[in-house]
This record gives sequence, structure tokens and C-alpha cells, in this order.
Amino acid sequence: MKIDFSVNESTVKKFSTVIQRTVLDFAAKDIGFYKPCAEEQAIKNFAAENADQYKAFVVLGIGGSALGTRALRDALQTDFSKKLFILDTLDSQSILEVESQIELEKTLFITISKSGRTMETMALFDYFSSKFRKKDIPLKQNFVAITGPTGLLHDICEAEDLPRFWVPENVGGRFSVLTAVGLLPAALIGIDIEKILDGAQQMASHLLCQDFAKNQPFQLASQMFTHFQNGQKTVVLMPYIAKLKTFTEWFVQLLAESTGKNNDGLTPIPALGPIDQHSQLQLFLDGPTDKQVWFIGQSHRDSHITTQTLHHYDKFSYLRGHSFQHIINAQLQATAQSLTEKARPNHIIQIEALDETTLGALIILFEGAVAFLGEFLEVNAFNQPAVERGKLLTKEVLRD
Repeated sequence: MKIDFSVNESTVKKFSTVIQRTVLDFAAKDIGFYKPCAEEQAIKNFAAENADQYKAFVVLGIGGSALGTRALRDALQTDFSKKLFILDTLDSQSILEVESQIELEKTLFITISKSGRTMETMALFDYFSSKFRKKDIPLKQNFVAITGPTGLLHDICEAEDLPRFWVPENVGGRFSVLTAVGLLPAALIGIDIEKILDGAQQMASHLLCQDFAKNQPFQLASQMFTHFQNGQKTVVLMPYIAKLKTFTEWFVQLLAESTGKNNDGLTPIPALGPIDQHSQLQLFLDGPTDKQVWFIGQSHRDSHITTQTLHHYDKFSYLRGHSFQHIINAQLQATAQSLTEKARPNHIIQIEALDETTLGALIILFEGAVAFLGEFLEVNAFNQPAVERGKLLTKEVLRD
């Protein structure tokens, strides 16, 4: 597992002087996202005992209870004999579409809410659990919960004897993908969570390191913050790896909720190469100079797919001898160069190949970077006070 990216020399010089204080301030907060998963073995055991008992799995959750799981599934699933659906909406059409593709009694519903009172999640749980209650089927046969020590979901677990996993008290929802929240669904569809956690711990082992050269999350945060101070407050994450599309959506919540405080913060934009060369790139190149672009590319991927006859035409002769993967890599390099020529800051995060170990490391890389950005911005990166107002107003509207 190898992850490389560049940091400007001026950034290295400036932030090497503050790394000790910043790391110590962060460490004092006792945040748990980078620590080993205490339930790893229990998750493996549950998956081994239950994966073959069901034809489908449905996650009922929203926000941090859904986005990370979707990113793991889309990046790493290779055995598609098991279907994993993620319902993070009360949109009736979406619910009915999922329902039409599953056999209820052959489906395991994974209900996720740390507070145990997330309105959307509990409404979905109520909808599906009522179908089993009407048939007098014990809920513990088709439901497992991931929650905290209080709340309605916790109480239902107690009353119905539901299998249960925990969201650690010191891990917030958007940082919870490497807990049971993301790992249990992943294990049930055959993803090797041990390798994910191994990669995560390789990256986490340097998170509290006070040597700038060894602490990649701190490096990433330092360079992002340097651009932020220079006016590039919008962060574009643009992998040239199709399987990382929903990883960018996970990153959106991670960065937005963590840094968007006190009328300031970094605004994330998800993008995907080369697709967004044909949609958003015009804006990145010739629009406002408020963006920093972070690419993710991979240097090694087995690819023997090539053009068959197209390169025989003069206008496409440059494709001769190049696999599709070589073409994608060339597009990445060309896009980065075009941004550089326009003085638009950009960096390439280079991985060798997308696998479980690398994805685990990438998760900690970005989570750690966002945690350090909170330190630089002098905000609490682990709360989201503003969104509570919307939840309160929703209740008031519904009561009227």
C-alpha cells in the first residue's frame, strides 16, 4: 500500500513549525475514529454466521450512517451474488423500488442510528418492521441494529432482543465508516474488512506523529489550508477511478459538516474523471479562481482492454498500443497540466491500486486531514450545531 502526493515547499516550511502543537491539541480531544475497531471480531463472526442466510441486505440509515457504507460497497464489492441496498431517503418511489427487488423474509435490515432517534431512519424501520409484525415474525430474525446506549432504537433492541452493534461514543456519524456502521454491511457482502482496517491502521499509526514528513493527514490538511488562505476555499475531489465516485460523496459530508462553521469553511465539490472533463472542467479552468483540485489516480491496474480497429484511422492513430487505463492516466496528467497552466492549484494523490488496504488508508488520510483542518480553523470539526435547527423546524411544520 502506497499513497503519494506533493506538498509545496513553502507549506512544508510553514507548517513544520506548528505540527507539534497542532497534533498535541488534537490528541487531547480523545477522538476515536482512528483507533482500532473494538468490534472487529464480533463483526466477522456475525457475517460468517449470517451472510448465507439472506439473499439481500438493506441498510436503513442516513448521512454518516449511509455514505461511508455506499463508498465501501461501490469501491470494493466483487461478489455480486449478494445485494446490498442503502435506503437513506423517505422518497416513496425509492423505497418501493428496493422493496420490489427483495424477498422480505430473505432480507436482513441493518438499522443504523447512533442517537437512536434519527427521524428518517426510524420511519424506515417502522415501515419495514411493521410488515414482519403483521406476520408474527420475530424482528430478531431479520433486523440488526447499530446504535448508541440510549434512544428509541436502543429500547427496541432491548424489547425485541435484536442483535446489536455499537457506534463508539467518541466517534461521530461522518467519521464512523470504520466502525460497525460501515464494516458490518461490508463484511456481509464478502468484503475483507481485516484488510481495510490494516490499511487504516497503517495510516493512523502516523496521525499523531510530530514529524511533518511522516504525517500524511497533516500534510494534506496543511496544503488544503494554504490554498484556503490564498482564497481557494472550494475543494474539488476528482478521482480518475470510477469506483471512487461515491467516495467523493462521502467526502462531501466529511468536509462540509466538519469545517462549515462561523460563516466560513471549505466547500467540497465531488467530481469524477474523465467524465467531468465534459461537464465541470470548464468551470474549474475558466471560472472563479476559488478552487483547489485534488485528483486521485492509480498507477497500476491490470487492463488489457484496448481499441480494436479505431487506431487504424489517422485521426485516432495516437491510441495505438495504449490500453484504456493508459488513456485515463494520460487524461489525468493532461487535465492537471491544463489547470497548472491557468495557475489553478491542483495536486495528484497517487495510489498503486484500489484495494481494501489502500481504501482503508485513504479513509484515515481524509478523516485525519479534516480533523487537522478543524484545528487550523479553530472550530470543532466533530459537531454540526447548525443542522439541528432544521430538524427542529421540521417537527414544528409537521405538528401544524
